[in-house]
Formats: sequence, structure tokens, C-alpha cells
Amino acid sequence: MVGQEQLPKLQNVIKKIYEKFAKIISNFYSMDAEDKTKRYMFIEYSNPASAQEAIKSTNGYILDNGHIFTVNLFSDYDGYEIIIVVNIPVV
Repeated sequence: MVGQEQLPKLQNVIKKIYEKFAKIISNFYSMDAEDKTKRYMFIEYSNPASAQEAIKSTNGYILDNGHIFTVNLFSDYDGYEIIIVVNIPVV
């Protein structure tokens, strides 16, 4: 979990990882009542192939000693074509 002061750094890291697959159309970082990230986010790509490649390449990705990505396709959400859910648990 990171607060507002560290959020830009996290966003830059995530962007570098996930823009390798395609341009990110949108993203959303869920925040708690204390204005800290909730350890998950959503990324939207414009096409399914890019999303599938991102999932294949980053599910299980080790960001650092305490964070491993769990990445899933979230295709049932109305209004979005392709969304990737990135869950970043503390290990």
C-alpha cells in the first residue's frame, strides 16, 4: 500500500511494465479511506491480444522482495472492452 506521496512513483513503475504490451487506454488505482492504495488496480487496453500478452507475461511477476503480481482478465465489466486486474499482495 502506498499513499499519495508515493503514488506517482508506483504509477510510473506500472506504466513501464504494462506499456510494453500496448498503449494503456485507462487505469484505475483503488484507494482506501486513508488515501492509500488497496493493492489492486485496473488497466484497459484497446485490444484483447495485448491484454492476453500482458497477462501471460506478468502474472507471477516479482516486482520486488515483497510484491508479486497476480494478473487476471476482467472481461465482464460493462462499458469496458478489455480490463486487466493487477493484484499486488504483500508477501
